[in-house]
Amino acid sequence: KNYSIMSFMHSLHHTVPAPLRTVVQDVVHEELKSLLMEEKPPVDRLEQLIRLIAKWSFTLPTEDIQFVASEWVDKRVTRFAERPHDVGLLREIENVLTLLESLHLDLDVWRAQNEYFSMSRSIFPQERMKAGQGDPVAQDWVRVFSALGARLQIRPE
Repeated sequence: KNYSIMSFMHSLHHTVPAPLRTVVQDVVHEELKSLLMEEKPPVDRLEQLIRLIAKWSFTLPTEDIQFVASEWVDKRVTRFAERPHDVGLLREIENVLTLLESLHLDLDVWRAQNEYFSMSRSIFPQERMKAGQGDPVAQDWVRVFSALGARLQIRPE
């Protein structure tokens, strides 16, 4: 409701009152944090919130968002290490990290990086070989796994 009022005022080229802006910013912050606490956050809603943050140039308190996002990444990459052929999970992690990039968070994902590095030595070579032989599932896996590595700042071996 408050967002609708803000949008209406913006469309009329009126300045949005600071208290209204603050309320909406706080709601967006709490919803973003809540989404990142879910095992499988709805990526479309996450994307909408991130667009709102950019559109209104909201300044969110990042420490708690960074903590929750880092925990989410670590848990999901650990889950992927347990089910390394789950391309859907791999794609989900990569998609969420791509969305989070625009928030310029300083994520503490060393556990996820360690898991990724381990998988890059154990599973990646096999999948790359299958991809080279024309296996379309393996090709997709290698492409998304490599993209995840870029997000985690690690190149597969």
